[in-house]
Amino acid sequence: AQGARTVVSEIGVLQTTLLGHAARDIAQGTADIVLVAGAEAKYRALRAQITGVEAEFSAQEEIEPDLVLRPQGDILHPLEIQQGLVMPVQQYSMIENALRAHEGLSIGAHRDEVARLWSAMSDVAAKNPEAWNRVPISAQAIRDPGDGNRMLAFPYTKHHNSQWNVDQGAALLLCSAETARRAGVPEDRWVYPWSAAESNHMLTMCERATPYASPGFEI
Repeated sequence: AQGARTVVSEIGVLQTTLLGHAARDIAQGTADIVLVAGAEAKYRALRAQITGVEAEFSAQEEIEPDLVLRPQGDILHPLEIQQGLVMPVQQYSMIENALRAHEGLSIGAHRDEVARLWSAMSDVAAKNPEAWNRVPISAQAIRDPGDGNRMLAFPYTKHHNSQWNVDQGAALLLCSAETARRAGVPEDRWVYPWSAAESNHMLTMCERATPYASPGFEI
């Protein structure tokens, strides 16, 4: 692919940013085909840790991306780092509890509601041949801690959380209508990105007056 450009997105940049930029570049004619891709290789590292084998990483020397997208502000506050509130599950659980209180739900009713939602997600994964785990999990098994399902950050148990110990990748390929037509893709299979909106106002968790709300989404 002559003239291909590479863009790397750092942690803290919204995934919608990548899709929005891709659609914008195609619409403006500065790109014809854009591949948005991501992957994890943590299962490999986990197995190496368990078996005591060093998992070497391949190096791509002297290869630099044409563009690096970085967040516009701090993702974590120094106080959060000092207090050990650095993992997403810890911060999301605080947001979850704040939202429960704002909506006036009891702790028990909220735990039931969240567990039902997550169980429905596992049912979807069970029908997907590409899913890492295709075993459906009941709401009760997700809700309550037990063997193999420890409490990570109330009300989230291990089964509430997406697992990064996987070897998986995924990609979305976007292109112009002309390119799709030239490739012989039937028009009834085309999917159009109509619009994208996002808020990039960075405010760390401990600085938020209403952690249960997203002012950006509201706007």
